[in-house]
Amino acid sequence: MTENTLPLLDVSMVVNIHAGGSYLRRTMRSLEAAARKARSSGLKIELLLALDRSPPETLAWVEAYHSDAFERTRVIRLDNGSLGLSRQDGLRQARANYIQFCDEDDLISSNTTLVSHQTALKHSPRTIVVPEYLFGFGSLHLLAVYNGSASIPPIAFFSQHPYISRLFVHRSIVDLNQFIDVRLGPGYAYEDWHFNATAIAKGAEFVVAPAVILFYRHRANSLSSNMNSQSARLIPPTPLFEPQTYLALAAPGARRFLRYGQDAVDCETERLRFLMSLSNCEEVRLANLIDPAISLGSMEHCPVVSTRNGDFAAGVGYFEACRRVAGLRFSEVGIVSTPTSPQGKAVFAALKALSDIDSATRSLVLVDDPAFDEDMPTMALGNAVIVNLAHLVEGLSADQRDLVAYRLIEIAAIGARLHLASDTMSARILGRYGRLLADRDKIFYRADDRAVPFRGVSMVQPDPFDFLSEFLDEATLVIHSSETGQRDDRARLDRRADIWRIAYSPVEFDAQRLARQPLNHRILAIGLTAPEAAELQHLCAAAGLKIRLVTATETPAEHELADFDLVLVMNGSTATYDELVALLRAGLPIVGADIAPLSEVMGRGDVFLTISTSDSTRLAEARDCFAAFYRDASLRERLALGIRSFLETHHSPASHRSCIAELLKTPAARLSSHSFN
Repeated sequence: MTENTLPLLDVSMVVNIHAGGSYLRRTMRSLEAAARKARSSGLKIELLLALDRSPPETLAWVEAYHSDAFERTRVIRLDNGSLGLSRQDGLRQARANYIQFCDEDDLISSNTTLVSHQTALKHSPRTIVVPEYLFGFGSLHLLAVYNGSASIPPIAFFSQHPYISRLFVHRSIVDLNQFIDVRLGPGYAYEDWHFNATAIAKGAEFVVAPAVILFYRHRANSLSSNMNSQSARLIPPTPLFEPQTYLALAAPGARRFLRYGQDAVDCETERLRFLMSLSNCEEVRLANLIDPAISLGSMEHCPVVSTRNGDFAAGVGYFEACRRVAGLRFSEVGIVSTPTSPQGKAVFAALKALSDIDSATRSLVLVDDPAFDEDMPTMALGNAVIVNLAHLVEGLSADQRDLVAYRLIEIAAIGARLHLASDTMSARILGRYGRLLADRDKIFYRADDRAVPFRGVSMVQPDPFDFLSEFLDEATLVIHSSETGQRDDRARLDRRADIWRIAYSPVEFDAQRLARQPLNHRILAIGLTAPEAAELQHLCAAAGLKIRLVTATETPAEHELADFDLVLVMNGSTATYDELVALLRAGLPIVGADIAPLSEVMGRGDVFLTISTSDSTRLAEARDCFAAFYRDASLRERLALGIRSFLETHHSPASHRSCIAELLKTPAARLSSHSFN
C-alpha cells in the first residue's frame, strides 16, 4: 500500500521539525496527551513528522521515537530549507480528513485535537479553527486571546497578523490555498500570515476552538525572532490587498470603524476570565508537569493582548486609499512629502510632462501633507491619482502611512518607476522598504538648498541633502533644477558621476504681462541690511532718482511682486535659482553680482544689470543701474524681451517636456495584469 492510498483517518497532526533538540520530547508528550484524549472519543489520529534539513542528532531522535498514542506514525524527509514549503508538503501528504499543524518546540492543551475537531464539524470545510488562547512562555510571557473572523474584520490583516500558524483545517484547504516559500532574510516574511490573509480573500472563515490553549515557546534565536529582526516585517503580496478585493471584503469593517471606532475589549477582564476557568487552570497544570517553564504565576502580571484590540486603523487607511485607486494600474509613482516644496514641485512637473508626452501614462502620486488639498483643480496631473496619506484616517502614525504607501506601490504599481522628492517621506519609504524596492528605477529630484539665517549667519537646511547622501546608491538618476545645486551636491558627494541630470522647472507666464507697465518707482532689495538700505536710498536721492526702496530678507510670494519695477539681489541673499526665476516670471529685471546662483541666470539671457561684489562700490553701482533703468526706455524694453526669451527657452512647459522626454526616454513598466496567488 502506497502512502497516497493509506486510509484517511480523522486527524493528522503535522509536526514541522528542523532541529528540535531538547524540546522534542516535551512537544511529543503534549501531542500524545491530546491524541489520547481524542482517541478516547473515537477519533483516529495520524502523526506526521515533517523533517526539513534536520541535523543527524534530530534524525536519530525521530527514528528512535515510538508511541502508542497514535493510530499511525509517519516520517517524511524534506529538502526545502523553508518552513512555508514544508508546511505545504505536510498538508499535501497528510492522510486524514483534518490536519492539525504543530511545531517542534510548542505544547498544546490536552483538549486541542478533540475540541478543534468538534468545532470544525459544526462548520463548512472552508473553516479554519484556531485556539482560543496563546499562552506565551520562555523569553516572553504573555496571554493572547483570539477571536473568530466574525468579529475580526479583514482590515485587521493589513498591518498585523491576527492569527497564528497552529491551524486546524479540512484537507480540502489544499485546493483553496497554499503556503508559499518565505525564507529568512532581508525581504518578506511570515508564511502563516500570508496563508491566513489569502484564505480570507478566497472565502475562508476563522472560528475559535473554545478553551483550547497553545503553549507558545518564545526563544531569543527562534525562526520567528530572527524573521522579526532581519526582515522587512511584511508578508508578500496577497490577493486580499488587491484594491478591488480589499474594497469588497473590508468595507463593512472599515465603515463600522469610521462610524463607531474600534470595538476593543478590556484585557484585564480577559486575564481574569482565563484565570477563573477551572478547565484552563487544569490544562496549565498538566502542561506544567511536562515543562515547568509554563506556570499560572506568570499570567498574573504578564501582558494580555486580544485580536479585537489590533491595529485596525492602518487597515482602514488602506481602505480609504483603495477607494481612490480602485482597479487602476500605474506606470509611474511620485513620492512627495510636501507638494509645494521645490523638490515636490519638480516631481509634479515631471509626472505632468510624462502624461503630456504619452496620454497612456498613468501616475500614482503619494503625498503626506495635512495642509495640501489633493482635489484642487490646479493640481491636475493628467491621467493621475493623488493620494494624500495625511488625510486618510485621523491619527495614523508615519509608520502606518508609509505601510499604506508601500502596499499601493507594491499592488497597484507593479514595476513602476519611482519619482522621489528629496524629503522626509522618501527617506522613510526607502529606509524601511528599500530592500523590497531594489529592482525599481528610482528618480531623485533635487532643488537648490535653502539657507536660513542663524545668529547672523546663513545655514543650509540639512534634510534634502541628507536624503541624497543616505540613498545615493539606490538612485537611477538625480535630476536637479539648476546647475548651481547640482554642482554643490556633486562637490559634496564626489560619486556616481553618470547619474546627474538637470531639468529646469517649467513656469507658465503671460507674455503681455512681461511687457513693461507704467513705472511705479519701487525697487525690491533682497539681502540688503538696514544701514545699506539707508545709504543706498540717500545715494539715489542725491542722484535725483525718486524711488522707494523696499527691503526683504527673502524672496516674497509672487502676488507681492506686482508693484515693483526692479529687484536688487545682494550677494548676501539666500535666494535660490528657482526664486530668481520667479522674480523674472513677475517681469522684474535683476540687479546683482556675477556669483552663483545669479551667474547661472545671467549666463542664459539679457535679464540682468551687473554690479561688483566689492563692499566699497556695489551700492554706488546699484544706484547707477537704477538710473540707467529708469532713464533709458530702450534698456527697459531690451530687458523685458530678454526675460521673455529666457523663460521661453529654458523654463517653458514645452522646453521642460522636451527635457523630461530625453532624460526619461526609457519606457516605464507597462501596466501589468499580474495576479496574486
